[in-house]
Amino acid sequence: MNRKLIKSEAKAAMKVNTRWLMVFLALLIFGAITGASLFVLGLIGLPLMLAIIRISFDVLQNKDVDFNKLLDPYKDLNLAIKAALLQLVVGLIVSIGFALFIIPGIYFYTRFSFAIYSLEKDPTLSITDALKKSTELTQGHKMDIFVFVLSFIGWYLVVGLTFGIASIYVLPYVQLSTANYYRHLTGTQN
Repeated sequence: MNRKLIKSEAKAAMKVNTRWLMVFLALLIFGAITGASLFVLGLIGLPLMLAIIRISFDVLQNKDVDFNKLLDPYKDLNLAIKAALLQLVVGLIVSIGFALFIIPGIYFYTRFSFAIYSLEKDPTLSITDALKKSTELTQGHKMDIFVFVLSFIGWYLVVGLTFGIASIYVLPYVQLSTANYYRHLTGTQN
């Protein structure tokens, strides 16, 4: 996988228009909801990731972005519950992996990193099928995904040094790059 190409395509999508600000706004709302101290409120926010992924794909394809898409995951209660449970399962597996030793945590993170993307592309998938699809997609790419994720460390340092102000650019950039990585993995980037 060509990390530079993937990231440059994401940057190019950000330069073409200001629609990437919608990705930042969606990420900000997602963070506010899931970061809330109430567990139930966090569960309600988890399906929002499906909308963020959908909006990211629209930005990458230079399509108009509709703020109403943020509500799409909640129109199908089964899908919303499935998305929340999928993210909880992935989070639990990765956390257990990190608790056992760092290497299993990294392995599980890279293995299941595109499970929610798979569910967004095919809402009929079960949680198990989404995990399997992510496993298939990441087969042979785990080290590259790990290096891809590490390549953003400098950007996160910039966010910290600017007391979060740089997150206006960095968070959409990381999200669009990750969505573009998925598109390259699946061969749907054109």
